[in-house]
Formats: sequence, C-alpha cells, structure tokens
Amino acid sequence: MIGDFCTFIHEQCEFHGTLCFEGTTRVDGKLTGEIYSHDLLVVGPKGRIEGQIHVGALVIYGQVKGQIFAKQRVEAKGEAVVQADIHAPVIQLEEGVQFEGRTVMKMSEAAS
Repeated sequence: MIGDFCTFIHEQCEFHGTLCFEGTTRVDGKLTGEIYSHDLLVVGPKGRIEGQIHVGALVIYGQVKGQIFAKQRVEAKGEAVVQADIHAPVIQLEEGVQFEGRTVMKMSEAAS
C-alpha cells in the first residue's frame, strides 16, 4: 500500500483496456477504457482518463473525458477539467474547475 492508496498508477504509465479494482486507487498516468469498482478512485493532478467510469466515489484533480457513474459522490477539485456526463447522487464542483457535460443526481441512475 502506498500512503492511503491500495493501487497507484504512476504519471509515466499508460493503460488501455478495462480496469477493475478493490480499495482506493489513484491514477496519475493516462488511462483509456473502462473502470469498474465499488470503491474510491482518485484522479491526481497529472492523471488523464478517457472512457467510462463506474465507481463508488470519484475525486478528480486532473482530467476526465467520457461518462461517470458513481454510487456515492463525485468531487472535482482545484483545476480539474471534466468533459463528461456525471451520474451521482452528490456532485461537488469547486471554483476553478472546468466542466462541460450533463449532471444527473438520482440515486437510481448512479446505482445502475
């Protein structure tokens, strides 16, 4: 375990495909594809994700493009860039975040 993270994808890593994980995972590299987990995903400031994300909770500091489905919440912080439709019961976008997309804040939508 690195810090509070079970899995850490370094900024020099690039991943294409489907990622499934348990525990908290942080992405600082580039990930293209699909992500599935019931747990927390953190996109670090240098992290770049393009694709579909299905997680328990998501915290974004970097860039995300695609579709986001979170069972608990989505938070975008700092200078995050989010080009995605977000489906979650709780959505928090801090001042300074760039957001382009739609939001759906229904428990049943996020859980499906």
